[in-house]
Amino acid sequence: MKSFLTKNQKWLFPGALIAILAGLGLIWFGLMQTNTVIVGGEPVSVRTNAIRASGVLRAANVTLGEDDRLVPAGDPWMWKPAVIKIQPARDVMITTPENQVTLHTAERIPANLVSQVEVALFPHDRVMLNGQEIDPNLPLEDEDGFVLLQVQPAVPVNLVMDGHQLTVYSNQPTLGAGLEAASIRVTPQDWISEDLLTPLDGDLAVTIRRARPVRVLVGEREVNGMTAAVTVGEALADIGVTLQNLDRTDPPEDEPIPADGEIELVQVSEQVLILTDEVPYANEYIEDPNTELDQVSVVQSGQVGIFANRERVQYANGEELWRDTPESWQASEAADGLLGF
Repeated sequence: MKSFLTKNQKWLFPGALIAILAGLGLIWFGLMQTNTVIVGGEPVSVRTNAIRASGVLRAANVTLGEDDRLVPAGDPWMWKPAVIKIQPARDVMITTPENQVTLHTAERIPANLVSQVEVALFPHDRVMLNGQEIDPNLPLEDEDGFVLLQVQPAVPVNLVMDGHQLTVYSNQPTLGAGLEAASIRVTPQDWISEDLLTPLDGDLAVTIRRARPVRVLVGEREVNGMTAAVTVGEALADIGVTLQNLDRTDPPEDEPIPADGEIELVQVSEQVLILTDEVPYANEYIEDPNTELDQVSVVQSGQVGIFANRERVQYANGEELWRDTPESWQASEAADGLLGF
């Protein structure tokens, strides 16, 4: 063996060098792989033996801007085919009721973008993308162009419902939509202090009175209905029952509706009675040259005397309630008649 090495010594070094170069060549070709670079949503395939992400980007002639974002982040090793994504920075305008800020950023999560301008998002706040409501926790699309994010904080609505206080937060444009979103139903019979179309653009205090059933007894019949009124008189107006003339209610009109919702309407009427008594008259016979023989003629008609009595009677639901003291006077005096013969 020694003699062989001595004899072939001049070929050993070149052969070893060739073997090393061949090995390096095999390694180099073995590192060749196809990677995908996505820039702005457009994929580009790159075949390279680069083993770092930066080398792959150079092979693809892609320059990473100062504010661009590389995914995966940093400069990772690329031992096998991989996908490299570049999120280009772009201008994003963020508006709130108090401020307006423009960022040049590669961030795609709206919630993160909003936090960069020191705005905290709370439940029920609305985030709008170019006028359309979006989920602030879902990433935006990699599209070119202007991006406008509008933050509409939920506003508190301070409710008083049947004496109980409650505060709800809403991002809806109107009071009606906000109550519906909070599962608070308002029926046509309920009373609400503000119009349902009132814009929700700030703190709002609203009072709601729920309608409740009432039963009105009117003589032998009854009228049932729903009302959110406070007093008896208001409740009667709500259900279409009107008082006439001397009618009254129990409880009275200006008192609160009783807890059981039962109201009695007493229909009151008055009647004036005129009673008359007649005083007869007498006839006197006189000689009348114009009266034929054996005939009787009326020279002057007699008139009965009339005495009148007036009484005022009041009835409640058809039954006599009271009767005042009769008032009497003489309406006319009796006058005797004259008969001719």
